[in-house]
Amino acid sequence: MRRWWQWPNLLSLDAPVVAVVWQALLAQVTGTMLLPAGRLALGLTVWAIYLADRLLDVREGRTAPPTARHEFSRKNRNGMLALLVAVLVVDAVTVLSLLRAEVARTGWAAAAGVAAYLAVLHGGRRGNWFPKEALVAALFMAGVFLVAWTNADGQRAELVGMGAGFFAVVLANLLGVERDDPGWWYAAALGMMALVCVVKGGEWWWAMAASAAALLLVHAARRRVRGEARRLALDVAMLAPLLFLQ
Repeated sequence: MRRWWQWPNLLSLDAPVVAVVWQALLAQVTGTMLLPAGRLALGLTVWAIYLADRLLDVREGRTAPPTARHEFSRKNRNGMLALLVAVLVVDAVTVLSLLRAEVARTGWAAAAGVAAYLAVLHGGRRGNWFPKEALVAALFMAGVFLVAWTNADGQRAELVGMGAGFFAVVLANLLGVERDDPGWWYAAALGMMALVCVVKGGEWWWAMAASAAALLLVHAARRRVRGEARRLALDVAMLAPLLFLQ
């Protein structure tokens, strides 16, 4: 029987929640006007990407990773496919009718990147050269920064630095999910990342420092916290913006 805390991950809702809270903090620290449509579009888009990715992972003839979320998608393929279609329809309506034109135009460029990622990853054999985690982190960062970047007025240089830091935190999270023990360098990188972000200062950087520190704690407890509980802990580690949202 599934436990209540597993459902967000089984339904691929964890990533959209993480994206939306970081987008909200970014809007707060940059003074960006963030309309409900922008929040909804990001959440729905990230949700659709993760649903599609898992359904492609478990399609016939494909060996899926041995995780509870992939097993759930395989056993409930029709239901998850119906959910994906519903999410895509609502997302399309939101983008085409509620988003400002300039935001929508920038969003289509990000959508092209997502389509390319899914095509390369699932369209044929993938060798070890393909940096899946890095590409996912880059696309995730692009989605979170889309509205702020479109509305930026003379602060895009600052956004580049903030985006680079965020990319590193997201990549660390993904590596923690995909690898049981990334290696000693992983802990060292997280510790350095947290220190740099604290020194940098400000709500955005402090949130990234908190997430990096939380990821480091999960890594330190990797021999005691395993499986789905570890994935939940990694998700919670990415919710640090909740500490700083006003």
